[in-house]
Amino acid sequence: TKLARGLVSYAEEVDELPTARAQNLSDEDLAELEDVKLIWVMPAEQNPVSLELARVLEQSGLYGAEVARRMGVPRQTVTRMVNPFYWGHNVSSLRRFAEAVGGKLEVKVEIAA
Repeated sequence: TKLARGLVSYAEEVDELPTARAQNLSDEDLAELEDVKLIWVMPAEQNPVSLELARVLEQSGLYGAEVARRMGVPRQTVTRMVNPFYWGHNVSSLRRFAEAVGGKLEVKVEIAA
């Protein structure tokens, strides 16, 4: 989680993320790496609720500290709620967040046909 937090922190500080680059290793490069074990790492899934909260926060024009003050919680609580890797939201905190930014919470459940 430290790596994820670091990446999120970096992404929040820069105007534009660098373009991802990849290249295939040549046979010579692979031969030099015979003692190296390659591990494929899948990126962590991002929580769409957190992403939506971050979008709403930005759209509101408010700072996280102001939303936290309106919610009556520490600033870190709002920071955590908009963290795309956080999955611990509850309906009560979502409702208070929505009210703090001048909105309302709607929960929608769709059953696949």
